[in-house]
Amino acid sequence: MHFCAGSIVDSSHVVTAGHCVWNNTNVVITVIAGALNISANEDKQQRVYVRTIHVHPKYKSRNTAGPNDIAILTLATPLKFNERVASIALPDPVKPASGECKYAGWGNRFLISGIYYNPSPILGTVSSTVISRFSCTMRYLFVFRRQLDTALCTSAGPLRGSCQGDSGGPVTCYNSDNTPYLAGVVSWGYFICGDGFHPDVATDVAIFSDFIKKYMND
Repeated sequence: MHFCAGSIVDSSHVVTAGHCVWNNTNVVITVIAGALNISANEDKQQRVYVRTIHVHPKYKSRNTAGPNDIAILTLATPLKFNERVASIALPDPVKPASGECKYAGWGNRFLISGIYYNPSPILGTVSSTVISRFSCTMRYLFVFRRQLDTALCTSAGPLRGSCQGDSGGPVTCYNSDNTPYLAGVVSWGYFICGDGFHPDVATDVAIFSDFIKKYMND
Protein backbone atom coordinates (compact mmCIF):
# COMPACT_ATOMS: atom_id res chain seq x y z
CA MET A 1 0.00 0.00 0.00
CA HIS A 2 1.32 3.42 -0.96
CA PHE A 3 1.87 5.68 2.06
CA CYS A 4 4.64 8.14 1.16
CA ALA A 5 6.92 9.28 -1.64
CA GLY A 6 10.65 9.89 -1.87
CA SER A 7 13.49 11.16 -4.06
CA ILE A 8 16.35 9.12 -5.50
CA VAL A 9 19.69 10.80 -4.73
CA ASP A 10 21.86 7.97 -6.03
CA SER A 11 21.28 4.38 -7.12
CA SER A 12 21.24 3.09 -3.53
CA HIS A 13 19.65 5.92 -1.54
CA VAL A 14 16.25 7.59 -1.31
CA VAL A 15 15.43 10.71 0.71
CA THR A 16 11.99 10.89 2.34
CA ALA A 17 10.27 12.45 5.37
CA GLY A 18 11.11 11.31 8.88
CA HIS A 19 7.45 11.00 9.85
CA CYS A 20 6.96 8.47 7.04
CA VAL A 21 9.38 5.92 8.47
CA TRP A 22 10.21 6.75 12.10
CA ASN A 23 8.18 3.77 13.41
CA ASN A 24 8.89 1.40 10.50
CA THR A 25 12.35 0.17 11.43
CA ASN A 26 11.03 -3.39 11.86
CA VAL A 27 8.73 -3.31 8.83
CA VAL A 28 9.64 -4.42 5.32
CA ILE A 29 9.40 -1.36 3.05
CA THR A 30 9.48 -1.59 -0.73
CA VAL A 31 10.54 1.33 -2.91
CA ILE A 32 8.79 1.46 -6.29
CA ALA A 33 10.85 3.49 -8.76
CA GLY A 34 9.89 4.53 -12.28
CA ALA A 35 6.15 4.42 -11.63
CA LEU A 36 3.59 6.68 -13.25
CA ASN A 37 0.59 4.57 -12.23
CA ILE A 38 1.22 2.94 -8.85
CA SER A 39 -1.92 0.82 -9.14
CA ALA A 40 -0.52 -0.91 -12.25
CA ASN A 41 2.40 -3.27 -12.67
CA GLU A 42 4.19 -1.23 -15.35
CA ASP A 43 7.12 -2.68 -17.28
CA LYS A 44 9.38 0.23 -16.34
CA GLN A 45 8.80 -0.08 -12.60
CA GLN A 46 11.57 -1.29 -10.32
CA ARG A 47 10.72 -2.68 -6.89
CA VAL A 48 13.53 -2.76 -4.34
CA TYR A 49 13.49 -3.51 -0.62
CA VAL A 50 14.85 -0.99 1.89
CA ARG A 51 17.85 -2.32 3.81
CA THR A 52 18.27 0.40 6.44
CA ILE A 53 16.39 3.51 7.57
CA HIS A 54 18.18 6.56 8.96
CA VAL A 55 15.86 9.14 10.51
CA HIS A 56 17.48 12.44 11.44
CA PRO A 57 18.51 12.21 15.12
CA LYS A 58 16.83 15.53 15.96
CA TYR A 59 13.47 14.55 14.52
CA LYS A 60 11.19 14.22 17.56
CA SER A 61 7.68 14.93 16.31
CA ARG A 62 6.82 11.32 15.47
CA ASN A 63 3.89 11.02 13.06
CA THR A 64 2.84 14.68 13.39
CA ALA A 65 5.72 16.03 11.26
CA GLY A 66 7.69 19.05 12.42
CA PRO A 67 11.32 20.22 12.53
CA ASN A 68 14.09 18.01 11.11
CA ASP A 69 11.51 15.89 9.28
CA ILE A 70 13.87 13.99 7.01
CA ALA A 71 15.22 10.46 6.58
CA ILE A 72 17.43 8.60 4.14
CA LEU A 73 16.78 5.03 3.04
CA THR A 74 19.54 2.66 1.95
CA LEU A 75 18.30 0.15 -0.62
CA ALA A 76 19.05 -3.57 -0.51
CA THR A 77 20.04 -3.57 -4.19
CA PRO A 78 20.93 -0.62 -6.44
CA LEU A 79 18.41 0.80 -8.87
CA LYS A 80 19.11 0.68 -12.60
CA PHE A 81 18.88 4.12 -14.13
CA ASN A 82 16.91 4.53 -17.35
CA GLU A 83 14.46 6.98 -18.97
CA ARG A 84 12.07 6.54 -16.01
CA VAL A 85 14.52 6.15 -13.12
CA ALA A 86 17.16 8.78 -12.35
CA SER A 87 18.69 10.61 -9.43
CA ILE A 88 18.17 14.26 -8.56
CA ALA A 89 20.97 16.58 -7.48
CA LEU A 90 21.21 17.92 -3.95
CA PRO A 91 21.00 21.70 -3.46
CA ASP A 92 23.79 24.17 -2.92
CA PRO A 93 23.87 24.33 0.90
CA VAL A 94 24.54 28.08 0.93
CA LYS A 95 22.09 29.16 -1.78
CA PRO A 96 18.46 29.47 -0.62
CA ALA A 97 15.77 28.03 -2.87
CA SER A 98 13.64 30.63 -4.63
CA GLY A 99 11.20 31.15 -7.46
CA GLU A 100 8.84 28.59 -8.94
CA CYS A 101 9.31 24.95 -7.97
CA LYS A 102 7.35 21.73 -8.50
CA TYR A 103 5.77 19.13 -6.24
CA ALA A 104 5.22 15.56 -7.40
CA GLY A 105 3.34 12.68 -5.79
CA TRP A 106 0.35 10.37 -5.56
CA GLY A 107 -1.41 12.21 -2.75
CA ASN A 108 -5.01 12.48 -1.65
CA ARG A 109 -7.52 13.78 -4.19
CA PHE A 110 -9.97 14.68 -1.42
CA LEU A 111 -9.48 18.21 -0.11
CA ILE A 112 -9.82 17.58 3.63
CA SER A 113 -6.81 15.60 4.79
CA GLY A 114 -7.38 12.78 7.28
CA ILE A 115 -11.15 12.45 6.77
CA TYR A 116 -11.19 10.39 3.60
CA TYR A 117 -8.04 9.01 2.01
CA ASN A 118 -8.36 8.61 -1.75
CA PRO A 119 -4.86 8.78 -3.25
CA SER A 120 -4.32 9.34 -6.93
CA PRO A 121 -2.97 6.25 -8.73
CA ILE A 122 -1.40 8.54 -11.36
CA LEU A 123 1.65 10.67 -10.58
CA GLY A 124 0.65 14.31 -10.29
CA THR A 125 2.68 17.51 -10.35
CA VAL A 126 1.93 21.08 -9.36
CA SER A 127 3.91 24.31 -9.58
CA SER A 128 4.40 26.28 -6.38
CA THR A 129 6.30 29.44 -5.43
CA VAL A 130 8.78 29.65 -2.55
CA ILE A 131 7.80 32.13 0.17
CA SER A 132 9.76 33.38 3.17
CA ARG A 133 9.72 31.60 6.54
CA PHE A 134 8.42 34.82 8.09
CA SER A 135 5.42 34.91 5.75
CA CYS A 136 4.85 31.20 6.37
CA THR A 137 4.92 31.72 10.14
CA MET A 138 2.44 34.59 9.94
CA ARG A 139 -0.06 32.55 7.91
CA TYR A 140 0.02 29.73 10.47
CA LEU A 141 0.22 31.98 13.54
CA PHE A 142 -3.27 31.19 14.85
CA VAL A 143 -3.46 27.61 13.56
CA PHE A 144 -0.28 25.62 14.26
CA ARG A 145 2.54 26.68 16.56
CA ARG A 146 5.27 24.61 14.93
CA GLN A 147 8.90 25.55 14.52
CA LEU A 148 9.79 26.48 10.96
CA ASP A 149 13.56 26.83 11.37
CA THR A 150 14.18 23.88 9.03
CA ALA A 151 11.22 24.50 6.73
CA LEU A 152 10.88 25.41 3.07
CA CYS A 153 7.45 26.96 2.50
CA THR A 154 5.70 27.31 -0.84
CA SER A 155 2.33 28.55 -2.05
CA ALA A 156 0.53 27.10 -5.08
CA GLY A 157 -2.77 28.99 -4.93
CA PRO A 158 -6.37 27.79 -4.44
CA LEU A 159 -7.15 24.09 -4.97
CA ARG A 160 -3.50 23.30 -5.65
CA GLY A 161 -0.65 21.94 -3.57
CA SER A 162 0.34 18.89 -1.57
CA CYS A 163 -2.00 16.68 0.45
CA GLN A 164 -2.00 13.51 2.56
CA GLY A 165 0.03 10.83 0.77
CA ASP A 166 2.44 13.33 -0.82
CA SER A 167 4.65 13.31 2.29
CA GLY A 168 8.30 12.55 1.65
CA GLY A 169 8.06 13.53 -2.00
CA PRO A 170 10.20 16.12 -3.75
CA VAL A 171 9.99 19.85 -4.02
CA THR A 172 12.06 20.34 -7.15
CA CYS A 173 13.53 23.77 -7.82
CA TYR A 174 15.75 24.89 -10.68
CA ASN A 175 19.17 26.50 -11.05
CA SER A 176 19.76 29.45 -13.37
CA ASP A 177 20.66 26.98 -16.15
CA ASN A 178 17.32 25.18 -15.56
CA THR A 179 18.90 22.06 -14.04
CA PRO A 180 16.69 20.59 -11.29
CA TYR A 181 17.69 19.98 -7.70
CA LEU A 182 15.98 18.62 -4.59
CA ALA A 183 15.08 21.73 -2.61
CA GLY A 184 12.55 20.22 -0.22
CA VAL A 185 10.93 17.09 1.18
CA VAL A 186 7.15 17.36 1.59
CA SER A 187 6.37 17.46 5.33
CA TRP A 188 2.99 18.95 6.31
CA GLY A 189 0.33 21.52 5.55
CA TYR A 190 -3.10 22.84 6.46
CA PHE A 191 -5.80 20.20 6.98
CA ILE A 192 -7.79 21.63 4.04
CA CYS A 193 -5.42 20.90 1.18
CA GLY A 194 -4.95 23.72 -1.29
CA ASP A 195 -7.03 26.27 0.64
CA GLY A 196 -5.07 29.04 -1.09
CA PHE A 197 -3.90 30.84 2.06
CA HIS A 198 -1.88 28.41 4.17
CA PRO A 199 1.42 27.37 2.55
CA ASP A 200 2.67 23.85 2.01
CA VAL A 201 5.57 23.09 4.35
CA ALA A 202 8.55 21.00 3.29
CA THR A 203 11.87 20.22 4.95
CA ASP A 204 14.64 22.44 3.56
CA VAL A 205 17.09 19.91 2.13
CA ALA A 206 19.99 22.38 1.96
CA ILE A 207 20.11 22.43 5.76
CA PHE A 208 20.57 18.65 5.84
CA SER A 209 23.16 18.16 3.09
CA ASP A 210 25.77 16.82 5.52
CA PHE A 211 23.28 14.36 7.04
CA ILE A 212 22.34 13.02 3.61
CA LYS A 213 25.91 12.79 2.34
CA LYS A 214 27.02 10.97 5.48
CA TYR A 215 24.81 7.99 4.66
CA MET A 216 25.32 8.21 0.91
CA ASN A 217 29.03 7.73 1.55
CA ASP A 218 28.67 4.80 3.97
